[in-house]
Amino acid sequence: MRRSNPTQAPFWPLLKNDTAFLVGGRKTIAPGDYTLIDFDDGMYYDLDSVSKVLGGISYGLWRFEVYFTDISTNSIFLFEEFYLDESDINHGQEPLSGVDIFFTVLRRTGALNDSILFVHSGAGDSVNLYDSRIVNKNIKAWHKIGLYSPIYGQDPIKPGSPNKGDFKTYYTDLTMPIYGTDFGGRKHENAGQLDMNLTVEHDISTRDSLIEFPTNVVITPGASLTLSANRTLEIRSPSSIGDTAYTNLIAQTGAYLILQSGSKIVVQSPNRLTLENLSNLIMNQNSEIHFKQGTLFCNKGSRLIIRGKIFFEKGMHQIPCNVESPVSIGDSAHIVLDSATLSLPDDYTSSQRQRNRPHPQSRLKASVR
Repeated sequence: MRRSNPTQAPFWPLLKNDTAFLVGGRKTIAPGDYTLIDFDDGMYYDLDSVSKVLGGISYGLWRFEVYFTDISTNSIFLFEEFYLDESDINHGQEPLSGVDIFFTVLRRTGALNDSILFVHSGAGDSVNLYDSRIVNKNIKAWHKIGLYSPIYGQDPIKPGSPNKGDFKTYYTDLTMPIYGTDFGGRKHENAGQLDMNLTVEHDISTRDSLIEFPTNVVITPGASLTLSANRTLEIRSPSSIGDTAYTNLIAQTGAYLILQSGSKIVVQSPNRLTLENLSNLIMNQNSEIHFKQGTLFCNKGSRLIIRGKIFFEKGMHQIPCNVESPVSIGDSAHIVLDSATLSLPDDYTSSQRQRNRPHPQSRLKASVR
C-alpha cells in the first residue's frame, strides 16, 4: 500500500530504495512483551519503542499470523491468526485518535494457553482477541473497542465510518492486481480485492502472466472501481493455458463498477466479467464494454444504468448465469452483436425473459452488424 505521506522517512528497513510502500513486516515478541502496529505516518512514541514496531500498515485489510517457538524442540507452529480492517478513510481523524494498536501475547494466571490482547494507542482497556465484540477475529479500526469517548461513549464508532474514500491509481501502476510481494512483502492474499473506492486515471491492464489461478479482481460491497473519462481497462488474455487460467472482474453485491464518458473495458478470451446480484454497473455516454470471442459475461441480477454500449465481437459468447432479479437498463443503451452468437443457459426460459425485460420507458437496442 502506498503511504499517504511518502516524504516522511520511515523507520522500518527500506525496501528497493523506495520509501513510499508499506508491506507489513515481522517481529519477535518476548513473553509478556508487546509489539506496535504502526499506521501510515511512520511516527512512534519514543526512541525505545522503535525496536518494538512491526513494519507499517495503511488502508486495507491486513492479516496477521502469530507463530509459537518451542525452545525445547526448536520447532515453530502457527499459534493464531487474525485480521485488522483498516478500510476507513476516517481512521486517524479527530475526534477519535489513537490510530496505532499495541499487541501483547501473555498467559494469565491459572490459564493453560497464551492469549493475544490488544489496546488502541489512545489508552483504554486491553481486549482479548476472543472478546464477544470481535467477530471472526476481525478487528475493525473504526470501532475502538476498549476505548471511552466523552462524545460517543464506550467502544466509539466515528460517524460516517467506514468511509471508502477516493483513492486514485499512480502513474507507475500499469497492471492490476498489484502484489505486495513485488515490493518486499512476505505474503499478499487476495491481492485483487478492492476494499476502498479506486479511480483509474490512466490506461491500465490486468496481468498476462498470472500469479493466481484464476485471478480475481473483486470490488467488495460498498466499494467502487471507476474508470476516468477516455481511459481503458484491458483484461488481457493470459500467457498460460488451463481451465483456471483466466481473470475474472467481479462486482459483488452492493459494489459499483463505473465507466465515465468515453471509457472502455476490453475483455479478452477466456476472461470473465461477473456482476453479482444487486451489484451496480453504471455506464456513461460513449462508454463501452467490449467482449472478445470466447469471453464470459455473467449477470446475476445487477442494477444496470447503461448509457453506453456493450459490444460482443464476432464469435461465440456464453452467458452462463441466470439473472436472479429484475435489472434496470437506462435510456439509449446498446447491446451490439458483431455477427456474434450468445449462448443462453438451458434453463433460461421465456418466463425469465419476461421477468427480466427492460423497463417500459427504456430502449434496449440489440443490433447485429
